[in-house]
Amino acid sequence: MFDNDAQPGFDSPHFDVIDAPTKEWIDARVSWIVHQFGADRVRTCEVVVPTTEFFTDSFSASQEEVRQVLDRTCDLLKVDARLIDLEFFDEKQAFENQTTALGLYLQEGDRYRVWIENKELENPIGMVATMAHELCHVHLLGHGRVSEEEDDQEPLTDLLTVFLGLGVITANGAFHDSNWHAGGWEGWQVGRRGYLTMAMYGYALALFANLRGERKPSWAKHLRADVRHAFEKTCRFYEQHPWQGVGRLRQTTARPTLTRTEELPEVEKEAAEHRTEFEEGECDYCGEPLTENDLVEGICADCWTSVEENDQALAEDRENEQLMIRRRNAFLKWAGILVGAAILVMILLDSLGLLES
Repeated sequence: MFDNDAQPGFDSPHFDVIDAPTKEWIDARVSWIVHQFGADRVRTCEVVVPTTEFFTDSFSASQEEVRQVLDRTCDLLKVDARLIDLEFFDEKQAFENQTTALGLYLQEGDRYRVWIENKELENPIGMVATMAHELCHVHLLGHGRVSEEEDDQEPLTDLLTVFLGLGVITANGAFHDSNWHAGGWEGWQVGRRGYLTMAMYGYALALFANLRGERKPSWAKHLRADVRHAFEKTCRFYEQHPWQGVGRLRQTTARPTLTRTEELPEVEKEAAEHRTEFEEGECDYCGEPLTENDLVEGICADCWTSVEENDQALAEDRENEQLMIRRRNAFLKWAGILVGAAILVMILLDSLGLLES
């Protein structure tokens, strides 16, 4: 457990993974989540990673398959799938002026309706991230834990996905770049979703790991490089400055510095489109000011480097996973051949009367 409260007579240690108001908000909301859902649930929930264990088969984006994925996500988040109605909509279709939404949620009596934008079906890992967000609305809005009037309920919904085991998926799904693979699923997309920055996800996942007593969790290797950098830096910081922030229910008026608002337009330019001339602005993914050294449209050099590092790391993981699959299949093949041969020998010996006692 950790404690980031300043000790009497000592200055608070410097922490630069995220800004102070954002850190204060996450710390307070983490304590609230633990008090609402229980420490045991956070410690024992299954952590979903983008491997064949969860993303088992090729995905054809049929409505039946999407429903199966939704039911599986409901099971992981402990939401009653029988109460969830699934619908689909087009990006240009208006839902109360939320034309840029990737997913929508609506409570109808004791039932809950979840909409998934049709383009999300082309990106299954992003689709699961969207499902996780909308289903966490059931826990928060549907079960009356928060109201729609609370100004931080949307980022809180993203944060809750972390502490119910879907944080690897929602963190990786927050920023899509080039080719991605998730078990048997793969695709290509550039875009951004959600309300939390990569650093915020990394910080929250570090708190999640600590609450579970995991110093070096195996799931951390599946984090994209920029999230993993913030995760590891936070872990190192709290090894030197223990934090016990969930020991009491925290209250704060601080609010996080978000990666987007409802008014933020969807990122449409491809990451590989290089600049012809420098234009001032902020990185679409971390919010830092762009400089003349940033050669990719709308992306700072650090984020672009993290994209390349993450692609390389995931490629190595995929190669290792495919090697294990080939070895397993070869073993099963030869085991089947040997068993078949043994059966034939037994039959032959029996026909010759050599098996008689």
